[in-house]
Amino acid sequence: MTDPAIAGFHSTLANQEAAIDAAFLADKIILIKQLTDEAAISSEQRLNIQKRAVTLIDFIHDSGQPGLMDQLLTEYGLSTNAGIVLMCLVDARLRAPDAATMDDQTPT
Repeated sequence: MTDPAIAGFHSTLANQEAAIDAAFLADKIILIKQLTDEAAISSEQRLNIQKRAVTLIDFIHDSGQPGLMDQLLTEYGLSTNAGIVLMCLVDARLRAPDAATMDDQTPT
């Protein structure tokens, strides 16, 4: 005879696996829209988050201290959603040249 707790665990596990499979196979654009809607943060909160992230990234970029990136990765590891988002922002910011570099690269 199966213990009801074990049966419940397997049922829950099967439901979770089905949810993971559905998310994995889902249209990513639709899934991102759903997750964004579920986050339920206001436009003002979203703008504040973006400003704080850009400020942090600019500080790291401008400081020239290689240890700051290690500190960022320690605080927000790549195993977290926040860490992945921050690393994407850092990557985008590092790829965007500063004004002097853009001037140097602009044909005359």
